[in-house]
Amino acid sequence: MNASPRSEHSRDTAKTQVEEIQAEFDKIMYHISHDLGGSTRAISDIPQWIIEDLADANIVLPEEINNHLRLLIRHSNRLEHMMQGFLDYSRVGRYQGVVSLDPSEVLVWILKNSAYPASWDIIADVSPCTLHISKYDLTSLFNALISNAIKHSDQDHGRLEISSHIENGFVK
Repeated sequence: MNASPRSEHSRDTAKTQVEEIQAEFDKIMYHISHDLGGSTRAISDIPQWIIEDLADANIVLPEEINNHLRLLIRHSNRLEHMMQGFLDYSRVGRYQGVVSLDPSEVLVWILKNSAYPASWDIIADVSPCTLHISKYDLTSLFNALISNAIKHSDQDHGRLEISSHIENGFVK
């Protein structure tokens, strides 16, 4: 049975609207990343310049002030990494080439072929199933989730558990 001209027109209209929304989203993300990126780099660079200039002038800062400047640098770097992770995550779903994949197999492959810190135990307990998604998107999603969990932790070691199960036909 063929779709009616009305349903094809509705589908085409919806597709056009989605493409327009996606283009607007891309434009907003570009401006956010561009505007905030420069500011976060400045927040990181300026304290470093102050530390260097004072050292060149043979001025020794009290340890507490030095620690505060280093803390500012560290947190601004975390913010910059967080923004990059957000941008990477926002790009998931933009690529074509949808295939049938088992996320448990993809995750095992990622953990085998990626260089995550040895101080982190990453445990995968993902139920085997079939997802219809591009391999790029699924690997990007897993990589973003893992690296963000590690990068934004306040610890330099830990245990990260990635699990899923099937419930009522959905992966949770």
